[in-house]
Amino acid sequence: MGRKIKSDWFAAGFELLGEQGEAGLTIDALTSCLGVTKGSFYHHFKNRTAYSVALLDYWEQEMTQGIIDQANVEVTPKERMDRLTRLTVDADNPQLEVAIRAWALRDPVVREFQEKVDKKRMAYCVLLCDGLTKNKAEAKMWGELVFTVFVGAQQTIPALRGKRLAKLYGELQRLYEAAM
Repeated sequence: MGRKIKSDWFAAGFELLGEQGEAGLTIDALTSCLGVTKGSFYHHFKNRTAYSVALLDYWEQEMTQGIIDQANVEVTPKERMDRLTRLTVDADNPQLEVAIRAWALRDPVVREFQEKVDKKRMAYCVLLCDGLTKNKAEAKMWGELVFTVFVGAQQTIPALRGKRLAKLYGELQRLYEAAM
């Protein structure tokens, strides 16, 4: 039993959420997954609710703001969009995203996080499209389309991923460029 840091708890939570959904996200399952005692859990988190909020905050920071920050290292909007597409395809975590959306249907706190993340992700897609077209109405439509393809690809069973998802994004980009 090695000492665990908060990011270890979040990685275990993401794994459990992706595999079992929110119902599998128990203190017992987390401690079993990490091979530690409940005391270790309570050293980091007051209770399961506090853990869930911290987990969702980490998800927002790492899987939204972190990806935006990585895409922003590129200079042009086109390069940023290409980088965002690669990062999205490489993240390959549709089960986690589906599980959080399902959880958000039942829990108002999770719903607030999901809405905030969706708004941030969609706003970034619109911002990138705005840099490509300079037409606010078209940028909004195309940004929303890019984002909804991302969400829709995760929601299909099985989820669209890897080369298939990259090809879909490539076709969307081709259509976008043809429309401009």
